Amino acid sequence: MNMGTVKAFFRFLISKLFLINLALVILVGFMIPYCSLGALEEFTNNDSEDYQRNYIAVPNFIGVHMDKIDDFIGSKDLNYVINDSVYSDNAPAGSVISQDPDPHIETADDTIPSFVKPGRRIYLTVIKKAGEYKVLPDLLSVNNSKKLAKVKLEMLGFKVNFEPKPHKDDGRVLELKYKGKKIEAGNKLLKGSVIDVVYGSGEGGKPVTLPILVGETAFNAQQLLALSGLESEVLYENAFTAEDSLSFVVYGQSPHPRSVVKGVVPSGSLVTIMARKQVVVSDTTAVVDPL
Repeated sequence: MNMGTVKAFFRFLISKLFLINLALVILVGFMIPYCSLGALEEFTNNDSEDYQRNYIAVPNFIGVHMDKIDDFIGSKDLNYVINDSVYSDNAPAGSVISQDPDPHIETADDTIPSFVKPGRRIYLTVIKKAGEYKVLPDLLSVNNSKKLAKVKLEMLGFKVNFEPKPHKDDGRVLELKYKGKKIEAGNKLLKGSVIDVVYGSGEGGKPVTLPILVGETAFNAQQLLALSGLESEVLYENAFTAEDSLSFVVYGQSPHPRSVVKGVVPSGSLVTIMARKQVVVSDTTAVVDPL
């Protein structure tokens, strides 16, 4: 760039035309946001005394029963929406437990969030009524399929998840669980609860060494089988109460380790346990192993 061009450029910067255009650009850049804010303020009318007199202090709905909400609001120009419901033992069913926005509280420095415009919706959360409980049906004593179990449980209002488990019986219901814990027929659960149906995958499973259970209490024998991945069925001889059965000892099992090849069975196999009261002979506890 030669000196002549530079001089011409600086002459342009101080020329009247450039200075007038620069002033116009600055003026327009200032006036647009100023006018926009002024128009918005005029539209919303936030600073007017009339508008501030029309602000409505948010009522405190907490504890008000739904049957009385309309009377509670009265002539106030407000609307409400029930946007959620929860269970709680600390408040009566049907009463409001929380609201949005929060209620207005008289303080020395009241702020706008404690007030709302006329017609504003107040969002309320109420206490649900006590849930309905349903009795869990017996799905294990007979060979129920997972599909049939789903139908029976959903008819009672339960929700169903499936969980496969290696077992020779494809689709057979093996156990029911609620929140990760095993549940039995006759248990009462809240309608809508999610029940996990554990079913057989049809796979024989990996080989498992069948434990010798004779001499163990029936309870311990069941635990040993469960740890080995085997199913159990207990036949009690003359057990009159559940408490009596706790002291029963295993005197036989089917299959027995000596009745299967190499004492090995597939995981998921059913083992039948025969148990009875201990027989004491000459101060010695005798347990008969029929095999």
